[in-house]
Amino acid sequence: MLAISKAKVIEIKSKLQSYTCSLLAEKVSTPEQYEFCRELGFDMFQGYFFERPTILYGKSIQPSTMVLLNLLSLILSDAETDQLEDALKQSPDLAIRLLKMINAAMLRAPNKISTLREAIIRMGRIQLSRWIQIMVFAQQSGTNKLSSNPIVHTAAARGYIMEGLAKKLGWMTLKDRAFMVGMLSLMDALFAQPLADLIEHLNLDDSLQSALLIRDGKLGTLLSLVEANEHGNINSMNRFMESLEPVNYDLLNRLQIEALEWADSF
Repeated sequence: MLAISKAKVIEIKSKLQSYTCSLLAEKVSTPEQYEFCRELGFDMFQGYFFERPTILYGKSIQPSTMVLLNLLSLILSDAETDQLEDALKQSPDLAIRLLKMINAAMLRAPNKISTLREAIIRMGRIQLSRWIQIMVFAQQSGTNKLSSNPIVHTAAARGYIMEGLAKKLGWMTLKDRAFMVGMLSLMDALFAQPLADLIEHLNLDDSLQSALLIRDGKLGTLLSLVEANEHGNINSMNRFMESLEPVNYDLLNRLQIEALEWADSF
């Protein structure tokens, strides 16, 4: 996309219409390029646009997304189940989705779940937190499928990879926080707002904020490694992996494949 004109793109697209193939737009660096290619019918996209937000101060967050952010904040503050139930009741559509999802997952169970309280207890705090994080991205992007929005897809894959790295390193108490940092690291690209402003809605402790905002601490180092891997920055990857033994390229490649498959099928 950086090397050819829009007219040339249209010409190439026209020549390829008679073939059965997927169209990939590379080096998509602006929102305008993404919209142009999407409207032309491209299937896949790659480029820094998906991580570089256009900051629009004051851009509103959807009301249903705000409910999810408030729920996530309550979970992080270890709120009582009654508080979580009351928060979910503020968004009936989300409450129904939760009940449907858990009942579907427990298809062979003798007793179906019929109340929000039961759903919260059955799912558990960690899984509920993960579901809400993914729903925040899906809700704000207006999609019901992760793979239909590159930012949502990348965020989910980041979370999966960071959790896998934490497990490999033996950081079992950090694995769920690693997933969260991976997901939330792209909130600014999704919401087109500064990340520091967005995380004010959440009850994040100092270590999580430092990892997200300045790439500090163990989780900050993991996030930096994952970002370097996405950009193909070998020098940076080597530098980060020196302090993260036994993490290596084989592990990263395996986790990346697993993460993409997981995000596609979620």
